[in-house]
Amino acid sequence: MTEIVLGNVYYHKQQELIDWCCEHVSPNYGWGYPDNKRRGDDWGISTMFGNTHFYFLDENDALIFLLRWGD
Repeated sequence: MTEIVLGNVYYHKQQELIDWCCEHVSPNYGWGYPDNKRRGDDWGISTMFGNTHFYFLDENDALIFLLRWGD
């Protein structure tokens, strides 16, 4: 699993980030760590202190996310 942390400057774009991931990665996600075997999640999201954490089971999904949203 790959974790990507985006700073609080992305907090207002959280829904846009989720929508992008649903379209380009998978519509199967959950809050917190993804659990593909139990819940069918391919990726996950959590927030803490304004920072947004994305978790990807597939390393390639993390890479395309970083190419689009990374600083």
